[in-house]
Amino acid sequence: MAEKRKILSAFLPGAAAIWLGLCHSAPYIEGTHPVGTLFGMAPPLLLIAPPICVLIVLGFRVLLRREVGRNLVTALGIAAATIPLLSPQWSGARGAGADGTILAMTFNVEKSSRRMPELLAYLKENRVDILFLQENKGGDESPASYLQGSLAGWHMASAGEVAILSRWPLEDVRSIETKTGDGRQMLLADIAGPRRFRAMTVHWSVPQFSKGLRAMRNGAVRQSLDYEQTLEAAREGDLPLLLGGDFNNPPRHAFTHDLSRRFENCFSTRGAGLGWTYPSGKPWTRIDHLYVARGLETLGAKVGPNLGSDHLPLLAKVAFQR
Repeated sequence: MAEKRKILSAFLPGAAAIWLGLCHSAPYIEGTHPVGTLFGMAPPLLLIAPPICVLIVLGFRVLLRREVGRNLVTALGIAAATIPLLSPQWSGARGAGADGTILAMTFNVEKSSRRMPELLAYLKENRVDILFLQENKGGDESPASYLQGSLAGWHMASAGEVAILSRWPLEDVRSIETKTGDGRQMLLADIAGPRRFRAMTVHWSVPQFSKGLRAMRNGAVRQSLDYEQTLEAAREGDLPLLLGGDFNNPPRHAFTHDLSRRFENCFSTRGAGLGWTYPSGKPWTRIDHLYVARGLETLGAKVGPNLGSDHLPLLAKVAFQR
């Protein structure tokens, strides 16, 4: 029995170390690789479950005064490697120091009523300046059409099921059909705001885990096409860039990790807390993102309240650098 305990006490920390190594390696593994897809896309609570179980076992061993020093050090090491998997942000908002502020919001409105009085009231109350919508369905009865008709002086552009609404005029609007073959569009517009800037919204494909490894692999390949097209379009021109949408991709996946390296991820830079946006009832991951680049910077970011969709809105206050 004592020998079995020794084997178990050595096996559990080793297994936890391997698991945590895979979790932390995910952002650096090619985005379509099964390991990168599984560990990069998995909900944070699922990723931390195995090491938490090991921590519980080690905690009992400490309470029973068995190899207290060794188990305590091991537990602290596992805990230190586990907490970052939740992707918590501690930076919070910054004060003034930039010029020409913009309050941006991205929101997937799937499963919402076509008429969205709660969203309308929230936009007015918080004085949102620009809104990115995804899964904006219904044509002339879509949420975007309803909002434009209810927000005096606002401007709207839409393509497929994405839309941009702005209190400032939209110019040089264009859409790009994605290469995934499912009819999705990326939408870009130049905004005549405090200063001229480019706005862009996207809605990426999602790997279908529940349909098996082949479907997951095919979905990951489609998402890689979305990533490549988004990166190519976002790099165009020299105007300040504001990019937002439903990326169906969390911070620990290679695609979001790379975009956050190239552009400033608003919540990762100036958010506070976990920032989870999906699902709205009991959120467990952040797949909605806002980015800025080329002369825009983030002052603060937060997740908004439940406004009737299966996503929560994500907001960021950004400003032009002096």
